[in-house]
Amino acid sequence: KFSIKNKEKVKIEESIINKELTDRIGLTFNKYYNIDINTNKKYNEPLILEYNFKNESLIDNYNITFEEDSYSDITIIYKGESNNNNFHLLKLNILGNNNSKGNITIINLLNKESSNFTEITTNILENSHITINIIDLGSKYVINNIYNKLLEKESNSEINSIYIGEKDNIIDLNYYVENIGEKSINIINVEGCLKDNAIKHFKGTIDFVKGCKKSIGEEYENSILLSKNAIGRALPILLCHEEDVIGSHGESTGKIDKNKLFYLMSKGFSKCDAERLIILGNFNKIISKIPSDNIKEMMSDEIKNRI
Repeated sequence: KFSIKNKEKVKIEESIINKELTDRIGLTFNKYYNIDINTNKKYNEPLILEYNFKNESLIDNYNITFEEDSYSDITIIYKGESNNNNFHLLKLNILGNNNSKGNITIINLLNKESSNFTEITTNILENSHITINIIDLGSKYVINNIYNKLLEKESNSEINSIYIGEKDNIIDLNYYVENIGEKSINIINVEGCLKDNAIKHFKGTIDFVKGCKKSIGEEYENSILLSKNAIGRALPILLCHEEDVIGSHGESTGKIDKNKLFYLMSKGFSKCDAERLIILGNFNKIISKIPSDNIKEMMSDEIKNRI
């Protein structure tokens, strides 16, 4: 089941990927979209695309173009009703032209037997700001690859990510950003928690290319372990070929702060509720980036139920 909300506000072209490929690999359906946010157009209402999986698998490809001086929020939601082992692969190509602003949110609510793969490539031009929010609350296997290029002066990139791992989930996050233009800025924020036997790998790379003077790159990943068997691995990397830049990275993996837990429990919260409140507080920094109040509320409820 597939639905689009507020699609009349933007230009969307849809086509079916090679049918021979579809038949050969056994997909029930697949989608290919071109989405153009026209020059000087600014939309306050988000474009919302929602897939509800039953027994099918899906490969979908989006080419999203933000023309000059344009702005739009785009949210893509994937849900799974059944317990079937669904397969999903998203390929997303984003272009931010001069003075444009785009906020893309991808929400994974597939069931815990599914596999979810995401590949995002972004090219950002002068004074353009592209924000990518990825909320992974579902799927047994999660692999996200993001490659952002800050090509021109004062181009901006922001990646915000949330994950929850449980049972024997495997989560692999690989985020790579190139600062190429002068005064370009990129920020990577990742918040997550792991339960049971879940495993997470995070690799965040900021590459200051020669010539990107006065650029800034920051990355931070925080992972809370709710089980002694959960494993969180992180590899933040800074590559620098230019002197006049500012780069920073941080990583934190461990149990919930005992002092915070004690304080909340002294106020009457149970241990479980106190842990949930602390984790939700961490996640809210990223949930606040989602433009739709209804979706923010839905995400808060989903997170409370899954922690």
